[in-house]
Amino acid sequence: HRPGVIGHYSSGSAAAGFALLKAACRELAARGCTVAVGPMDGNTWRSYRQIIRTSPRPGFFLEPDSPPGWASHFTLSGFKPLARYFSAMTGRLDDPTLPAPDHRGQLTGRGIILRPLEPERFEEELCRIYPLCLESFKDNLLFTPIPEEEFVSTHRPLRPHLIPGLSWVAELKKTAIGFVFALPDILQARRGGTVDTVVLKTLAVAPEFRGVGLGHVLVAACQSAAAGHGFRNVIHALIREGNLSARISAHYARSIRSYTLFARELVRV
Repeated sequence: HRPGVIGHYSSGSAAAGFALLKAACRELAARGCTVAVGPMDGNTWRSYRQIIRTSPRPGFFLEPDSPPGWASHFTLSGFKPLARYFSAMTGRLDDPTLPAPDHRGQLTGRGIILRPLEPERFEEELCRIYPLCLESFKDNLLFTPIPEEEFVSTHRPLRPHLIPGLSWVAELKKTAIGFVFALPDILQARRGGTVDTVVLKTLAVAPEFRGVGLGHVLVAACQSAAAGHGFRNVIHALIREGNLSARISAHYARSIRSYTLFARELVRV
């Protein structure tokens, strides 16, 4: 397929959405695309996916913001699910949780060290993990590589929200082979509440180090630090069903939201 994407979607009614999506598909087909994918604001480094199931828990920082009803606009326009995702939230961090495998000794034996990401050197840290991101995510659905400069500029606005100790990097011989990136849910403060939740935004492990427990250790380090800072919960954000992060998340958290990425085959006009 030659995919085209439909992004920045917004519609006040199902009828308007149907007309908009029909026009977008017609335009993509005219430009030689064979399948339309959406909603996706350009590529998977930006906002994409449509909320299809929610819970009383309000939206969190960096979550796609869309009414669940918009999913019907896509299905009524002939789109079908291409991939499914979820976000999950832990119970209280100070309560006993389901024990997770402890692989720290095994990692130490391999020469792998864990260290907190250093916020005061944020851009330098981003440059260190950029190659890992490209390698770790290269087999993800619809992955598109972006230049290092764009990667850094995309993450630069998050610098003021970093809290030391929440994000971690795993290194072997000073090369990043895994990381977890987490931020406080600042939307709680914007709603006038107490910020008691951390959003675990990204977990990445180099392909050759998967299956040795590195992902578990990184998540555990993040959650332990969050508890130490007085946070009550951690949200495991925007995980694709069936992948490594989903299996790790199942040890700690329960789903609070579901999302779908839709696709529709096109007939060239």
